[in-house]
Amino acid sequence: MPEPRRYVLTGVPGAGKTTLLEALHHRGHVTVREAATDQRSVFLIGPLGFIHHTAARRISYADSLAFVRVHEQVYEAYGHHLVHVPAGPVSQRVALIERSLARL
Repeated sequence: MPEPRRYVLTGVPGAGKTTLLEALHHRGHVTVREAATDQRSVFLIGPLGFIHHTAARRISYADSLAFVRVHEQVYEAYGHHLVHVPAGPVSQRVALIERSLARL
């Protein structure tokens, strides 16, 4: 049996990672909500333009932009291929991820 293909979705708090994972799962993709740092392709989920603060998410929007730059720099420094997923409706973001998966 071939090894399953794995990819990473990452981004700042409040960027919509959980929403995208749930939408991909509902479209039949197998998803796992765990860190997987050994993968070469990384989907970098762009900030939505605002932060919805929760008890667990207390980062400012300015700090979230710095956070995404650090993510970019670190993943690139370790040789990962970044696929940028800009802000937009969930359906458009899912479609971009699915098109990218078909090419990887």
